[in-house]
Amino acid sequence: MDFGSGRTASVWSSFRAAFYQGLELVGTDGRIWCGTPYSNQLRPTRVMIEIDSKRKLREFEVEDACRNMVSHFTRAVRDPSFALRPAEDGLEQAVTMEGLEQSLRSDGAVWTRNSS
Repeated sequence: MDFGSGRTASVWSSFRAAFYQGLELVGTDGRIWCGTPYSNQLRPTRVMIEIDSKRKLREFEVEDACRNMVSHFTRAVRDPSFALRPAEDGLEQAVTMEGLEQSLRSDGAVWTRNSS
C-alpha cells in the first residue's frame, strides 16, 4: 500500500501460521513492535519502542475490543453527526481482503491495485 511521500505499508497473512501475529512500524528514527496486537485474552498489551538502538518497553491497559466495537456502533446509530471513517477506508480494506483471497488461491504473492 502506498500512502504517498515515500510511506508504504505491507500486509501479509498465512493460513499455515494461523496463530502467529505481530505488528511492526518502522520509521526513519526507530521502530515500534508489538508481538500480539490483537488478542481475545484480557491482558495488558506490551509494546517495544526502539529509537537510536535504545529500547523501551511500554505496557497498555486491557481493552475489551468487542465492547468497544459495540459502543462505537451504538454511538454511530444514535448520533448521526458522529464522524465515521470515510468510505475509502472500507474500499481499501476490501481490496486488501480480495488480494489475500487471490494469494491463497494462487499460493503466492499478489499485487493489489491502488483504489484511489
